[in-house]
Amino acid sequence: MDEMDLNVATALDAVGGDDELLAQVMQVFIDTAPPLWQALASPDIGDADAQQIAHRLKGGAGSIGAQRLANCVADIEKIIRQGQGAGWRHLQPQLLQLGEQVQVCVRGYLSKRLKRA
Repeated sequence: MDEMDLNVATALDAVGGDDELLAQVMQVFIDTAPPLWQALASPDIGDADAQQIAHRLKGGAGSIGAQRLANCVADIEKIIRQGQGAGWRHLQPQLLQLGEQVQVCVRGYLSKRLKRA
């Protein structure tokens, strides 16, 4: 697990050190986030929808300590909000890559956690 992709210490701190709660939050993220980043990476998505999805994904990624993913979608949201049109689309490949890396890291974290139980 690469700390650049998932900072578990930060995420644990955000939930008051409650490992069970963090596992639940991570599971919700894994269940809901992949369709969001896939939609955001679609060539057909409009700026208004992209901004809403980026905002949602930013919060979810931040809540599990996936700071690089959160930063990427924050950049997308900011570019759209500043009215730069399709200027954010160059970030789509990075978004997909970061999303997949985070997904692997979260699944690894949850798997290791289950083995300890």
